[in-house]
This record gives sequence, C-alpha cells and structure tokens, in this order.
Amino acid sequence: MSDTGRAVREALGAFAAPVVRDEMIGLALSIALVPDVPDDVEECRRFIGGVLRTVVAGYLGEDVADAVAADLAPMLLLLTSQVRPATREERDERERGEDITQVRRTPTPQPHPAAAVVLLATLNAERVRALGKGLEGVASVRVAEHVFALAAALDARPHRLPLVVIDLDAAPFDAAGLGALAPLLPTGTRMLLWGDPKRFTNAIERLRRGGIEFVSCNAGATMDDVAALCRAFVA
Repeated sequence: MSDTGRAVREALGAFAAPVVRDEMIGLALSIALVPDVPDDVEECRRFIGGVLRTVVAGYLGEDVADAVAADLAPMLLLLTSQVRPATREERDERERGEDITQVRRTPTPQPHPAAAVVLLATLNAERVRALGKGLEGVASVRVAEHVFALAAALDARPHRLPLVVIDLDAAPFDAAGLGALAPLLPTGTRMLLWGDPKRFTNAIERLRRGGIEFVSCNAGATMDDVAALCRAFVA
C-alpha cells in the first residue's frame, strides 16, 4: 500500500468503521480504475477531490466528506513541497522538445484499461468473469454491488457514462432499489436489463417514464448475446 493510501485509510478511519472505510476506498479505486491511491500529487489531488469525495459524501454525508478532505490537505501540501523545481538544464531541454526528466526516470508500467466501462449489477461472480472475458479489449467490466455503487460510478464519469447492465435474476437490490435508482441516473445513461423482468415491472416502468434508454434481454439470452449487445452499446 502506498503512503497516500495509508493516509486516506487513516483519515477515513476517524469517521467510519474499518469495514465501511475499506468498502468506500475499494469503491473509489474501482470507479477510478486505479489499483491504489495515486502517489503523484496532481493525480492524488484529483482522486481525493473527485471520486473519493463523491463516495464519502454518498456514504457519510457532505460534512464528513469536507472533514476528510480537510484532514488530507496537509498530505497534499507535503506532496507538493516534495516536487523538485526544474533546473535550468531541464528547462532548456524542454524548450527543445525533449524533457530529460522522462529520460532519467524509469517509467512505471501502468495498466491501459479500455476506454469504455460496463457496470454489471449482479451477485453472480461467474457472470462477472464471463462478461469480462466476452468484452476483453472492448470494455472494462466493473461490479456494482448496491444501488449507491451504481450512482457513484455514474456520477464520477460524467463525460463518458458507463453502460449499466442489471442482472435481474441475481440483482443486488430488489424492485424498490431499482425504482429508487431511476431519479439518480444522469441524463444519457444507457442500460441493459438482463433476465426475467416480472419482479421489476413497476421499477422498469419508472425507468421508462424517467427517459432512461434501455434494452431488455430475456432470461434465455446467452452470455454471448449479452456481450454482443454490450459491444453494440459501447461502440
């Protein structure tokens, strides 16, 4: 775990039980598509002030989110103070189009996730693995284990909304939960409803009235069918 990750855990631990703290951090990292809290000062600042704040506010409220940000401000200030000013030689090299800081520093390999993201709301782990395999190289599949996880993930990616896939046969929420989700979905959200819709009839109607674009895929659809529809949505 990075030093910044430990600082975030400590700050959140002052306001939440360990299990809730870890759930919030895990959700924020999943939404941001990063394995740990970034060490780079600007990336860390964006993570803390963006997706992490959104998640904390959803779980614990705006006041706690502000308090966590205030607790982490000294860490960001310390990171900023550790950024070494460029030397004259480095500035001259940059002006000639060659940044020697990149030559001297061994780059750390970073993952390159697909630009498109599919949020799969399900309790069926096998379906998560199968859809991830079916969309390999096309989209990154992320699990949404409750209604707030869906809402937070969508709120954190306003410029390219993920495709939302609801596994109606193994959904992590009931009809009331799906109905409550409708007013939280940003304009432009696209959704694929997969499975038997009988339990969710009223909630689906609420989605329709809310102007949510969705396609239904019956319970007999294969994983290949679902993956093909997802590819069409994110193309």
